[in-house]
Amino acid sequence: NRLSGEIPPALGQLTSLEFLILRNNRLSGSIPSQLGNLANLTTLYLSGNGLSGCLPAVWRNVTQSDLESLGLPFCSALSSAPAAADREALIALYLAANGANWKNSANWLSDAPLDTWHGVTTDESGRVITLDLADHGLNGEIPSELGSLTNLLYLTLAGNELSGCIPASLKNVPNNDLEHLDLPDC
Repeated sequence: NRLSGEIPPALGQLTSLEFLILRNNRLSGSIPSQLGNLANLTTLYLSGNGLSGCLPAVWRNVTQSDLESLGLPFCSALSSAPAAADREALIALYLAANGANWKNSANWLSDAPLDTWHGVTTDESGRVITLDLADHGLNGEIPSELGSLTNLLYLTLAGNELSGCIPASLKNVPNNDLEHLDLPDC
């Protein structure tokens, strides 16, 4: 097929679904968290698309899949919804800014707690409060998902080769170095 766009979250309502084969389409965006309701899946193929985010933890039990080829981590089953949203925002940054080539990407894309990811500090509830990736080898655009880090207090991204524009929501981060990026506002 030539399906494009994002996977509809409404698919998560098909709780009896056993087979989901969407490989080799033009799907993009984060995998909707609602797909974690598909606990009866036995066969799941999603490769050949441009998907991002994390894989619902319940998918660890799928017997036939191509999930490893996606290169995406499993969502932390223990995370609260806001902390899970923070994880998805950081994953979007990693994917958009060439994370595989950063100077240090320790624990990024892992199931480890976010405060163990290099350059990330969280508060007691697991929400991201600091993102320090200055002079780190980032290149590419700043994803709009980064604006969903609503508890972010400190943001340093200068000294990288970022392009595109600065999401308006990041201008509200109290301590940031966005003016040093020499990029327009989105």
